[in-house]
Amino acid sequence: MKKFSLLACLLFCFCESYAQHLGVNIRVDVSKNFKINKKSRVEISQQIQLNPEIKATESKYNNLFNDIYLFPGDEEEEEDDDDDEPGMGNSGGLNDNPQQVEVEWRSVTGLRGEYRPANWLRLSQNYSLNIREKEVRHGFRTDFTFLPFHKSKKIELEPRLSWQMNSAKDDGRTVWNHSFVFRSGMEWLFKKDHRLYLNPAANMEWDEGILEWDRFRLDSGIRYRFRKKHTFDFGYRYQKRLTGKKKADSHGISIGYSVDF
Repeated sequence: MKKFSLLACLLFCFCESYAQHLGVNIRVDVSKNFKINKKSRVEISQQIQLNPEIKATESKYNNLFNDIYLFPGDEEEEEDDDDDEPGMGNSGGLNDNPQQVEVEWRSVTGLRGEYRPANWLRLSQNYSLNIREKEVRHGFRTDFTFLPFHKSKKIELEPRLSWQMNSAKDDGRTVWNHSFVFRSGMEWLFKKDHRLYLNPAANMEWDEGILEWDRFRLDSGIRYRFRKKHTFDFGYRYQKRLTGKKKADSHGISIGYSVDF
C-alpha cells in the first residue's frame, strides 16, 4: 500500500510540473465474453475514461492574498518589484498563481466478434460508440492478428494489421476517416501474473486520394493480473505526428483497471 501511495505522489508531482506537455488517462474497463464455438466468440465491453489536466486559472481573486497583510504596518514596507518574472510571486521565485484541475471524460461502448480460421490467424470485427462531452463518434475496425507457430511461455508476440473507419464532424456534417494501422504487440511474463509490454504502432491515412503515413505511437508499461479476471496496468504513451507542417509529439501516462467476466 505504501508503494502505491508513493507512486501516486510522484505521479501527481510529475504531472503538475509538466501539465502542459503530459497527458494523463485514467480508465476502467468491464467486458463479457460469449463463446459461440471453438473458433468463434463475441465480446461486449464498456470503458470509462477520465483525462485530468492542471491549468492556471484566471480570476479576479488571483491577487487576493497579495492585497491582505498579516500584520499591521506591512503595507508600508512592501514595495512592488518590477524585476519579477511574469506569473512569479514574491516567495523566492515560486509560482503562486492559482491552479485548477479540469477533467474531460469519454465513454466507449464496444462490440467485437472474433473468428479463428487457423491456429496462427485471428480475424475480428469491432464496432465502438464513443461518447464525449460535446460529440458522439462511431468507429469500425477490422483486425488481422498473426500468432507465432512456436509459442513461448515467457514472451508473446502478436503482430496485427488493422483497417479502421471513424466518424467525425466537419462544419455540421459527418465525415469518415479511413486508415490502416500496423501494430506489434509484445509482452514479457517476467513474473507470475506480472507482465511488461511494448506495443509500437504506425498509422497510414488517405489524404486527397494519397495513402501516407500519419502518426507513430508507442505504448509501454507493466500489467498485473489478479485471479485471472482483474487486470491493473500502469503505462506510458509516446505519439509523433508524421505529416503536416508541425510534426508535433506528445507524451502520456495511463492508469487502468479492467475486469473480464
